[in-house]
Amino acid sequence: MGRIYATIGISQIVVAILLLGWLCSYHLIWDGGYSDAEYQITFKDQNGKPVEGIELRVEDRQGHIYHHYPVTDFLPGVIPSSDKNGLMVFHHHCYFAMEFSGRIGYVFFAIPVEEKRGPEFICRFLFRGNEIQRIPYDDVNGWRQGTWEEVPKVKRLWKFPDWPASELGPKKDESHEAWAARIDAFFDKNKNGELEPEEAAAQNAFQCYLRQRELARIFGEKNEQEVEFPLVKKTISVQIPR
Repeated sequence: MGRIYATIGISQIVVAILLLGWLCSYHLIWDGGYSDAEYQITFKDQNGKPVEGIELRVEDRQGHIYHHYPVTDFLPGVIPSSDKNGLMVFHHHCYFAMEFSGRIGYVFFAIPVEEKRGPEFICRFLFRGNEIQRIPYDDVNGWRQGTWEEVPKVKRLWKFPDWPASELGPKKDESHEAWAARIDAFFDKNKNGELEPEEAAAQNAFQCYLRQRELARIFGEKNEQEVEFPLVKKTISVQIPR
Protein backbone atom coordinates (compact mmCIF):
# COMPACT_ATOMS: atom_id res chain seq x y z
CA MET A 1 0.00 0.00 0.00
CA GLY A 2 2.89 2.31 0.80
CA ARG A 3 4.23 1.88 -2.72
CA ILE A 4 0.84 2.84 -4.20
CA TYR A 5 0.77 6.07 -2.20
CA ALA A 6 4.34 6.84 -3.30
CA THR A 7 3.43 6.33 -6.95
CA ILE A 8 0.40 8.58 -6.66
CA GLY A 9 2.53 11.21 -4.97
CA ILE A 10 5.11 11.22 -7.78
CA SER A 11 2.35 11.43 -10.39
CA GLN A 12 0.85 14.40 -8.62
CA ILE A 13 4.23 16.10 -8.54
CA VAL A 14 4.72 15.53 -12.27
CA VAL A 15 1.26 16.90 -13.02
CA ALA A 16 1.93 19.90 -10.80
CA ILE A 17 5.23 20.61 -12.59
CA LEU A 18 3.58 20.35 -16.00
CA LEU A 19 0.75 22.63 -14.90
CA LEU A 20 3.20 25.13 -13.46
CA GLY A 21 5.20 25.05 -16.72
CA TRP A 22 2.05 25.72 -18.71
CA LEU A 23 1.07 28.60 -16.43
CA CYS A 24 4.59 30.04 -16.72
CA SER A 25 4.81 29.67 -20.50
CA TYR A 26 4.47 32.29 -23.19
CA HIS A 27 5.11 32.83 -26.90
CA LEU A 28 7.21 35.63 -28.30
CA ILE A 29 6.34 36.62 -31.87
CA TRP A 30 8.89 38.77 -33.63
CA ASP A 31 9.10 40.56 -36.97
CA GLY A 32 12.26 41.15 -38.94
CA GLY A 33 13.82 42.22 -42.18
CA TYR A 34 17.18 42.76 -43.82
CA SER A 35 18.73 46.20 -43.96
CA ASP A 36 18.84 48.27 -47.10
CA ALA A 37 22.48 48.25 -48.08
CA GLU A 38 25.02 48.41 -50.87
CA TYR A 39 27.64 45.73 -50.35
CA GLN A 40 31.11 46.30 -51.71
CA ILE A 41 33.14 43.14 -51.23
CA THR A 42 36.75 42.96 -52.34
CA PHE A 43 38.27 39.53 -52.96
CA LYS A 44 41.99 38.92 -52.62
CA ASP A 45 43.93 35.73 -53.18
CA GLN A 46 46.49 34.10 -50.91
CA ASN A 47 49.11 36.58 -52.15
CA GLY A 48 46.95 39.63 -51.49
CA LYS A 49 46.17 40.23 -55.17
CA PRO A 50 42.63 41.07 -56.35
CA VAL A 51 40.66 38.23 -57.91
CA GLU A 52 38.49 38.91 -60.96
CA GLY A 53 35.59 36.71 -61.99
CA ILE A 54 34.22 35.53 -58.64
CA GLU A 55 30.44 35.11 -58.88
CA LEU A 56 27.73 35.26 -56.23
CA ARG A 57 25.05 32.62 -55.80
CA VAL A 58 22.37 32.87 -53.08
CA GLU A 59 20.90 29.63 -51.74
CA ASP A 60 19.02 28.21 -48.79
CA ARG A 61 20.41 25.45 -46.58
CA GLN A 62 19.14 22.78 -49.00
CA GLY A 63 20.89 24.34 -52.00
CA HIS A 64 17.86 25.93 -53.69
CA ILE A 65 18.81 29.11 -55.56
CA TYR A 66 17.04 32.36 -54.62
CA HIS A 67 16.96 35.17 -57.14
CA HIS A 68 15.86 38.70 -56.18
CA TYR A 69 15.73 38.02 -52.44
CA PRO A 70 17.60 38.74 -50.26
CA VAL A 71 20.07 40.04 -52.89
CA THR A 72 17.79 42.22 -55.00
CA ASP A 73 20.11 42.41 -58.00
CA PHE A 74 20.94 38.71 -58.16
CA LEU A 75 18.58 37.73 -60.98
CA PRO A 76 18.35 35.14 -63.74
CA GLY A 77 21.09 36.16 -66.17
CA VAL A 78 22.29 38.94 -63.83
CA ILE A 79 25.03 37.67 -61.52
CA PRO A 80 27.10 39.99 -59.29
CA SER A 81 30.76 39.34 -60.13
CA SER A 82 34.11 40.72 -59.01
CA ASP A 83 35.89 43.07 -61.43
CA LYS A 84 39.60 43.44 -62.19
CA ASN A 85 40.06 45.13 -58.81
CA GLY A 86 38.43 42.19 -57.04
CA LEU A 87 35.36 44.32 -56.25
CA MET A 88 31.87 42.82 -56.22
CA VAL A 89 28.88 45.10 -55.68
CA PHE A 90 25.34 44.01 -54.84
CA HIS A 91 22.32 45.34 -52.95
CA HIS A 92 19.43 44.57 -50.72
CA HIS A 93 16.53 46.92 -51.34
CA CYS A 94 13.63 46.54 -48.93
CA TYR A 95 10.15 47.11 -50.36
CA PHE A 96 8.48 46.73 -46.98
CA ALA A 97 9.95 47.00 -43.47
CA MET A 98 8.55 43.69 -42.23
CA GLU A 99 9.96 41.00 -44.52
CA PHE A 100 9.50 37.94 -42.31
CA SER A 101 8.49 36.87 -38.83
CA GLY A 102 9.13 34.11 -36.31
CA ARG A 103 7.93 32.71 -33.04
CA ILE A 104 9.55 31.17 -29.99
CA GLY A 105 7.84 29.57 -27.00
CA TYR A 106 9.16 29.35 -23.44
CA VAL A 107 8.20 27.41 -20.34
CA PHE A 108 9.12 28.63 -16.87
CA PHE A 109 9.81 31.97 -18.63
CA ALA A 110 13.27 30.75 -19.69
CA ILE A 111 13.38 27.34 -21.39
CA PRO A 112 12.76 27.48 -25.17
CA VAL A 113 10.53 24.62 -26.31
CA GLU A 114 9.09 25.75 -29.64
CA GLU A 115 10.51 27.87 -32.38
CA LYS A 116 9.51 29.09 -35.80
CA ARG A 117 12.84 30.27 -37.13
CA GLY A 118 13.61 33.08 -39.49
CA PRO A 119 15.09 32.57 -42.97
CA GLU A 120 18.67 31.36 -43.32
CA PHE A 121 20.30 32.17 -46.64
CA ILE A 122 23.82 31.34 -47.79
CA CYS A 123 26.05 33.48 -49.99
CA ARG A 124 28.18 31.14 -52.09
CA PHE A 125 31.12 32.63 -53.97
CA LEU A 126 32.19 30.68 -57.02
CA PHE A 127 35.33 30.93 -59.13
CA ARG A 128 35.23 29.13 -62.48
CA GLY A 129 32.29 27.10 -61.21
CA ASN A 130 33.99 25.99 -57.98
CA GLU A 131 33.03 27.25 -54.55
CA ILE A 132 35.87 29.09 -52.86
CA GLN A 133 33.95 30.68 -49.99
CA ARG A 134 30.50 30.60 -48.40
CA ILE A 135 29.09 32.99 -45.81
CA PRO A 136 25.67 33.06 -44.10
CA TYR A 137 23.80 36.08 -45.39
CA ASP A 138 23.19 37.11 -41.78
CA ASP A 139 26.97 37.61 -41.47
CA VAL A 140 26.98 39.89 -44.52
CA ASN A 141 23.72 41.66 -43.79
CA GLY A 142 23.60 45.29 -42.88
CA TRP A 143 25.64 47.83 -41.05
CA ARG A 144 26.12 47.25 -37.34
CA GLN A 145 28.26 50.12 -36.11
CA GLY A 146 27.15 53.68 -35.53
CA THR A 147 23.80 55.34 -36.01
CA TRP A 148 21.98 55.97 -39.28
CA GLU A 149 23.46 59.48 -39.31
CA GLU A 150 26.99 58.12 -38.85
CA VAL A 151 27.05 55.20 -41.28
CA PRO A 152 28.50 56.06 -44.73
CA LYS A 153 25.94 56.06 -47.54
CA VAL A 154 25.76 56.15 -51.30
CA LYS A 155 22.95 57.36 -53.54
CA ARG A 156 22.01 55.27 -56.55
CA LEU A 157 19.44 55.52 -59.29
CA TRP A 158 17.44 52.38 -58.56
CA LYS A 159 15.21 50.77 -61.14
CA PHE A 160 12.59 48.15 -60.43
CA PRO A 161 13.98 44.98 -62.04
CA ASP A 162 11.85 43.43 -64.77
CA TRP A 163 12.21 40.05 -63.12
CA PRO A 164 10.34 38.58 -61.22
CA ALA A 165 7.27 40.38 -62.64
CA SER A 166 8.14 39.18 -66.15
CA GLU A 167 7.81 35.56 -65.06
CA LEU A 168 5.53 35.68 -62.05
CA GLY A 169 3.18 38.57 -62.72
CA PRO A 170 -0.51 37.85 -63.42
CA LYS A 171 -1.18 36.63 -66.94
CA LYS A 172 -3.98 37.85 -69.16
CA ASP A 173 -7.28 36.11 -68.37
CA GLU A 174 -5.67 34.29 -65.41
CA SER A 175 -7.93 34.16 -62.36
CA HIS A 176 -6.61 35.36 -59.03
CA GLU A 177 -6.93 31.84 -57.63
CA ALA A 178 -4.92 30.36 -60.50
CA TRP A 179 -2.26 33.05 -60.17
CA ALA A 180 -1.99 32.54 -56.39
CA ALA A 181 -1.62 28.78 -56.90
CA ARG A 182 1.11 29.36 -59.49
CA ILE A 183 3.00 31.68 -57.13
CA ASP A 184 2.72 29.22 -54.25
CA ALA A 185 4.03 26.42 -56.46
CA PHE A 186 6.94 28.56 -57.68
CA PHE A 187 8.15 29.49 -54.20
CA ASP A 188 7.59 26.01 -52.76
CA LYS A 189 11.07 25.01 -53.88
CA ASN A 190 11.22 21.70 -52.03
CA LYS A 191 7.67 20.82 -53.19
CA ASN A 192 6.45 19.70 -49.77
CA GLY A 193 3.25 21.73 -49.88
CA GLU A 194 4.42 24.17 -47.19
CA LEU A 195 6.45 27.34 -47.28
CA GLU A 196 9.72 27.16 -45.37
CA PRO A 197 10.94 30.43 -43.81
CA GLU A 198 13.16 31.17 -46.83
CA GLU A 199 10.36 30.40 -49.28
CA ALA A 200 7.83 32.50 -47.36
CA ALA A 201 10.21 35.47 -47.08
CA ALA A 202 11.03 35.35 -50.80
CA GLN A 203 7.33 35.16 -51.69
CA ASN A 204 6.51 38.08 -49.39
CA ALA A 205 9.30 40.15 -50.95
CA PHE A 206 7.94 39.38 -54.43
CA GLN A 207 4.42 40.44 -53.50
CA CYS A 208 5.67 43.69 -51.92
CA TYR A 209 7.78 44.37 -55.02
CA LEU A 210 4.77 43.78 -57.25
CA ARG A 211 2.60 46.16 -55.19
CA GLN A 212 5.25 48.89 -55.20
CA ARG A 213 5.77 48.49 -58.92
CA GLU A 214 2.03 48.71 -59.59
CA LEU A 215 1.60 51.75 -57.33
CA ALA A 216 4.44 53.51 -59.14
CA ARG A 217 2.67 52.80 -62.43
CA ILE A 218 -0.71 54.03 -61.15
CA PHE A 219 0.70 57.29 -59.82
CA GLY A 220 2.83 57.85 -62.90
CA GLU A 221 6.11 57.66 -61.04
CA LYS A 222 9.32 56.93 -62.84
CA ASN A 223 10.57 53.36 -62.79
CA GLU A 224 13.96 54.75 -61.79
CA GLN A 225 14.27 56.48 -58.43
CA GLU A 226 17.08 57.75 -56.27
CA VAL A 227 17.72 55.48 -53.28
CA GLU A 228 20.15 56.08 -50.45
CA PHE A 229 21.93 52.89 -49.37
CA PRO A 230 24.06 52.44 -46.26
CA LEU A 231 27.47 51.30 -47.47
CA VAL A 232 28.94 48.01 -46.23
CA LYS A 233 32.53 47.26 -47.22
CA LYS A 234 34.29 43.97 -46.64
CA THR A 235 37.48 42.29 -47.79
CA ILE A 236 37.51 38.52 -48.13
CA SER A 237 40.65 36.45 -48.59
CA VAL A 238 40.20 33.34 -50.69
CA GLN A 239 42.35 30.41 -51.74
CA ILE A 240 42.52 30.23 -55.53
CA PRO A 241 43.46 26.79 -56.90
CA ARG A 242 46.60 26.80 -58.99
